[in-house]
Amino acid sequence: MRTSALWTWSLGDTTLAVRQGDLLAARERCWVNSEQTDFVLAPLGRSISAQLRALWPRCQRELDAQTEGRTHDAGTVLETSGPDGRRIFHAGFHLPEVYADSRERQAEHLEAIRSCVDQILDRVAVGPDPEVAFPLIGTGIFGVAVESFSQMFFEAVALAARRHRAELRISLVVWSAEDVDTVVQSGTQALAAMVAGGEPLLTGTGGHALVQQLRSTVRRQGLADLQERSLLRFAEFALKTDLAAVADASGTGVDLLTKAAGERRTVGLTFGLALDRLQHLAASPPSGLPLSLQDRLGWLRLDASHKAARRLVHDRNCAAHHAASRPTEHLLADIDQLFGRDALPEPWEDVPPGLWIRLWSDRPALLDRVDTETGELTWLSPLTRERFRAEVGTEGTPRQDW
Repeated sequence: MRTSALWTWSLGDTTLAVRQGDLLAARERCWVNSEQTDFVLAPLGRSISAQLRALWPRCQRELDAQTEGRTHDAGTVLETSGPDGRRIFHAGFHLPEVYADSRERQAEHLEAIRSCVDQILDRVAVGPDPEVAFPLIGTGIFGVAVESFSQMFFEAVALAARRHRAELRISLVVWSAEDVDTVVQSGTQALAAMVAGGEPLLTGTGGHALVQQLRSTVRRQGLADLQERSLLRFAEFALKTDLAAVADASGTGVDLLTKAAGERRTVGLTFGLALDRLQHLAASPPSGLPLSLQDRLGWLRLDASHKAARRLVHDRNCAAHHAASRPTEHLLADIDQLFGRDALPEPWEDVPPGLWIRLWSDRPALLDRVDTETGELTWLSPLTRERFRAEVGTEGTPRQDW
């Protein structure tokens, strides 16, 4: 079955298309395969993974050479050759034998998928073939809602178009004709939400400069689920900024995260983990913190603050499943408890960038992932979704600056 373009959008120099059909019939020179993180292609079935194994056996040999029998972490992308000189990107978004058996797990999968999509778009943008075809990753047995994936994907493409200003051609190939309308509607709504128009939802307060900047991006939306996503994204990154500011001010190293990694090679800073680590610091505040950060930890120790944060983390997990959200006024009440005028009455003084908050071309980025084996750290810009990497030395600081 051939693929045919049904819908197209022009995003600057980037073209985004939605097609109904078979991804392995797509004309793009780069294809994407969703995979588990041992990168063993499926032996049977009609999945893209299984079809690749049959169509291009060399693909598995190239994957084996890269993995050397190891299982990687969720969010890993490997690349192999493909039919007719194509490039195949393998998006490893889940560990072997792991399924979406809870809303929390689905939220983890969606975040890993987002990381894979970002990485692939960045690599295609600077590669020799600036065109790529994606499937609806994770929306089958893993239970990620088509609406949630589509909103995330369209937003990722729009941000990539801003970052690279390149003539990219990106296609989302949808197998089931029944899903096309859902993809187009959800994706278009996400694009519209990125255009500033609605009135600000959050009033100005103090806190870190990044939090103040993020606050201004939250605007009233016509659709409840997009408005919910905007509010929850603000809450997540604002809380991560709290953690990063306290960690930098106290000289706390990456062991704050690696202690929570268990046997995992890498640990990513999820919303829930950021809350857990911040509560850990609040329970035994580091010495020598500025008064503003001492007050902040005291506020976060309040029972009302703890309950508000837990509700927002739960809301974020539900959003990945596209479950019914709480009323907007309830979300706003919890965000006000954590980040409102009483919680953050004054702007914080500027703190030089450190290990947890760094600058890239004057854009702040937060520590997002630690690889305990290679010592590589990854920072994520909340404003542009850019990722920056550097190795970490034994003293807990990057070996090289940007």
